[in-house]
Amino acid sequence: MPDYLTEFSKRLSHYEGSLIKVKSIKAIEPKAKEYLNKLSKDGSIERVKWGWYWVPTEVKDVWDFLEKDQNFKVVSAQTAASFWNNDFVHRDVYVLKVKDESYGKALKELGKKKGWNFEVEYAKDSSKIKYRS
Repeated sequence: MPDYLTEFSKRLSHYEGSLIKVKSIKAIEPKAKEYLNKLSKDGSIERVKWGWYWVPTEVKDVWDFLEKDQNFKVVSAQTAASFWNNDFVHRDVYVLKVKDESYGKALKELGKKKGWNFEVEYAKDSSKIKYRS
């Protein structure tokens, strides 16, 4: 790997475990789009969706990912189980509220790849999302 990519990769270590948007990374590196593409082809990071990448780290489960991801999201519900035809059916659906629709789409796509079922709701004004930290 060339030195410039190694240096750029080191600067991304701050974002380990998080989804990153190309536009936001351009603030630290003007050639971010090109570098992210090269790193994804190299296998150092994972391309999730157009304009979004995931900087990998060890993730134990969905809750570990939600904790490490640095983007604004609120877990509003999790459906644990339901009764259907007198059978107990376990469903892991995580309902998340986000303010960035693009991020929501990337989150759903990464969830599909990892086997997590995310249901995403959008709120343009994050102040209207009720949450506890």
